[in-house]
Amino acid sequence: MASAKRGPKVGDLIEIFRPDFQHWAVYVGDGYVVHVTPSGERERAASGSTKSVPREKVVAKKELLDDVAGRDKYQVNHMHDRQYSALAPDQIVQRAEQHVGREVPYLMHRGSSRDFAIDMRYEVTTSLRYVFSLRPRPQEADHPSADGG
Repeated sequence: MASAKRGPKVGDLIEIFRPDFQHWAVYVGDGYVVHVTPSGERERAASGSTKSVPREKVVAKKELLDDVAGRDKYQVNHMHDRQYSALAPDQIVQRAEQHVGREVPYLMHRGSSRDFAIDMRYEVTTSLRYVFSLRPRPQEADHPSADGG
């Protein structure tokens, strides 16, 4: 089982050390994280492998941290706390959970999971949050607004 130096707290950024890259998530409480992963991926948490998955789109998911990390080690990482002001934990959770289920294009020039986590914790905007904000939630797409939009 993976371990952290201290148990994560609500709103913490979690850095997961995969064999070839770092994956990032936002801790939302009760053992769960919200993170982005390639759309259509069947998570193989034990290996952490996403090499064979085309990265055309990513989707935000809420899953158990132990399932996402699998056997990989993880840690709480607030590397930007000196540079940016962190939001209140309840705001971080609300921001992260509102994206669950949304699918957006993967931005090859950005570290999508890291940018997603950063965008949820801090008052900063990366291109990933901008893309997520433009996409309606699946149920919103089925129910257009009164003005036809």
